[in-house]
Amino acid sequence: MASSSSAARIDPELVISHKFLEESFSYSERDAAIYALGVGACAGDAVDEKELKYVYHRDGQRSIEVLPTFAALFPFKNNKGFILADVPGLEFDPKLLLHGQQYIEIYKPFPSSCSVKNKVTVAGLHDKGVYATLLLQIG
Repeated sequence: MASSSSAARIDPELVISHKFLEESFSYSERDAAIYALGVGACAGDAVDEKELKYVYHRDGQRSIEVLPTFAALFPFKNNKGFILADVPGLEFDPKLLLHGQQYIEIYKPFPSSCSVKNKVTVAGLHDKGVYATLLLQIG
């Protein structure tokens, strides 16, 4: 590990054995629409037929559609805030965190509002010396 004060300190046994609490949270149609606007839906054309369905009810549409990438928000939040903040044996400066990769398998469209149960487990930890890679499985 690097000797700088911002270097991460990791106890692999504590990190890998950590059991995350199952967390439930809800999102509303408004949250899904704000997300869509935040990632650029209708930014180029406010009435773009391909993107309007993510932010507005139109022509008998009962609810807005939710962008599939909205799922990227689910695993990283719990009732206390950032999910990695309370992992014992994992001390790091969150300003230096890099989200390197994410794979999402979606079986059906998300409802426009919903309650979600988050089940997170540590799938792996790779110590790289001055940095580490933490693999999380969300189910």
